[in-house]
This record gives sequence, C-alpha cells and structure tokens, in this order.
Amino acid sequence: MVERLPALVPMMLSRRNRNRKGTFFAKPQNDYRVPTASGTVVAVQESRFQLVLDNGGRRLFVLAHDAAVEPEQLASLQREHVRVVVTYRQGDSLIADEAHAIARA
Repeated sequence: MVERLPALVPMMLSRRNRNRKGTFFAKPQNDYRVPTASGTVVAVQESRFQLVLDNGGRRLFVLAHDAAVEPEQLASLQREHVRVVVTYRQGDSLIADEAHAIARA
C-alpha cells in the first residue's frame, strides 16, 4: 500500500508560474510517497522482524535507528498477534526494508 502525503518542500515561484492576471501560484517541487505495509508480526530476532502481509505475502524488516519502537517491544507484538502498519524505506540492495514507524492498526 502506497500512501500519498502532501509535499512539505518549499514552493517554487517563477515567471512561468503566473496566471493571466500576473499573480503567482505555487507549484510543489516533488511528490513524495511513503510506503506502508500492514499485517501481523510472526517472527522476531533482535531488531529484525518478519511481517505476514494482509495479502498473504511476507516481508522482512530491520528497525531503523530513529524508530520510536524498541526491539524489546517487537516480541510483544508477535505474542499478541495484533495487526500493525509499518512505515518503511525500501532497502537498496539489502535483504530487508528499514522500518521507521510501527503502529497498531
């Protein structure tokens, strides 16, 4: 699931961004997309965990250093079998994605 968030970047104003009356209108520089995955935590080892997605697939994650969740909290999510939503960054040439936020759904 890919979620659209508003662009939080400065708007660019230039002559071509004027309407016919001569007033400026703003145009965002980038369109940011933050990937999220929802499912149930089924395996935990230190700061790594595996998520069974709602569609039946599996995805491996590693907790990011700036994540608000501690590795010790992952075990309780596994024991309770609660559905969670993970906000992550796709790993470049890694076997796991980097989880930045985990919330109960």
